[in-house]
Amino acid sequence: MEKALFGLTTKDVRRLAYDFANQMGIKHRFNTNNKMAGYDWLSGFMSRHPELAIRKPEAMNIARAVGFNRPQVEKFFDVYRGVLTSHEYSDARIWNMNETGLSNVQKPGNIIATKGTREVGKMTSGERGKTVTAICATNAVGIYIPPLFIFPRHFCEIAKPSVEEKHVLILDGHHSHKILADVEFARANGIVMITLPPHCTQKMQPLYKTFFKALKNAYNASADTWMVANQGKRISFYDIAEIFASVYNRSATVEKSVNGSRVCGI
Repeated sequence: MEKALFGLTTKDVRRLAYDFANQMGIKHRFNTNNKMAGYDWLSGFMSRHPELAIRKPEAMNIARAVGFNRPQVEKFFDVYRGVLTSHEYSDARIWNMNETGLSNVQKPGNIIATKGTREVGKMTSGERGKTVTAICATNAVGIYIPPLFIFPRHFCEIAKPSVEEKHVLILDGHHSHKILADVEFARANGIVMITLPPHCTQKMQPLYKTFFKALKNAYNASADTWMVANQGKRISFYDIAEIFASVYNRSATVEKSVNGSRVCGI
């Protein structure tokens, strides 16, 4: 996982140990509330594996730590090229995946108002909204996985990776991608996961570069239209999916997908 830029903290390792013990039916005294192994277990684990060490990251200034910089990008592409040379991947088997939040309170579009008017209003679904996460995935030849509001095995059913015909899946470094069950599922189904460097998603993720902005703008415009057609109603979670579906196909063009991959070099 380290080679694929999945940096594991001590908490990540303790969570993985808890998941592994439960999955294998191993009796343990781990904390069932926190769902992770204890520090004593971690100490014993490190003693049994002297090739491992807890490394303290080098101190660096904020601009280097959170910025889009050459060392981080070069490290990612070293890993990326290593994965590509280990197996013959066609462009159609290299996927970029990311999530975007959709609120039931849309961002209103601009309106024309009388000059000098200090405040103008436009109807929204409420002041405080709830967010649904939509997961999108695309490849360099312009193919999109249908958007995922719930993500159990959906990617595999559409992309159809296998141990013989592996697919590369490029993700951000969120801790949810380090869950043992997900890692084992990916390995068993021929999915090679690579993470982007920290804080570089907006610069290096093709979906961010060419797709999400157009999708969000179309969603907000469609939500405006929905509010006009449904006076006095609020947008529910079910309505979000309906509105999203109406704009997704218009936004998910081959051109955006191909251009995003080209611009990011992925």
